[in-house]
Amino acid sequence: MKLSYVYYSGELEGEYKSTFEQISLYATVHNIIGECLNAPMMKLIKTMINAQNNGQSVETVVGTDLEAFCEEFFRDFGFRQRIAGIYFLLYRLACVFAAVDGLTFILSIKRDHIRSKTKDIFPQLIIFFVIIFVFVSLNALIKRYIFKGARLNANTYAVLLIGGLFLGLLASFLMFNEYTIYVPIIYELLASLAYIALYKTIKYYSKRKSKKLVNI
Repeated sequence: MKLSYVYYSGELEGEYKSTFEQISLYATVHNIIGECLNAPMMKLIKTMINAQNNGQSVETVVGTDLEAFCEEFFRDFGFRQRIAGIYFLLYRLACVFAAVDGLTFILSIKRDHIRSKTKDIFPQLIIFFVIIFVFVSLNALIKRYIFKGARLNANTYAVLLIGGLFLGLLASFLMFNEYTIYVPIIYELLASLAYIALYKTIKYYSKRKSKKLVNI
């Protein structure tokens, strides 16, 4: 099993720990997430651990301008890599929808004909757009202040994110009874399963292509 770089981050202390947290946060708010991030971050964290154990300052690894270091370090993560992070988040969301709709499908078989079983998807659409809005707004805010002397780290980001989602979802509940969009459950279930299958297929062939390039 391939270990994530997060597993080794606990070995960092003091300025190394805070610096690495800022670098991780920079990646998160710039939508650099998912498996593509693991290899470069693993290399960086091992370099930082070695420098820390040798008694060197963190500046020997990242320099005196952390923002410039982050821009250079993540320079190769272009649009394709960053959009992959969105695909990954949608994959997780599709898994949740598939699980919920699958359970509803099973429970409804004995009660009704499944084709006539419908659900109101308006609340889900509202929740989806609220989540997107909160993520985009929070990331834009963090980007502005991450290197401006503010004490921002993963914990701060998590608190702001949870608070923003809570307020956004609380406000969206007021709209749930205003509009309705009914669709058969089977349609949403099949759409979620189709996306999961597509994501897995693309991921599989991408890994095969990467292995072929390495072997050339």
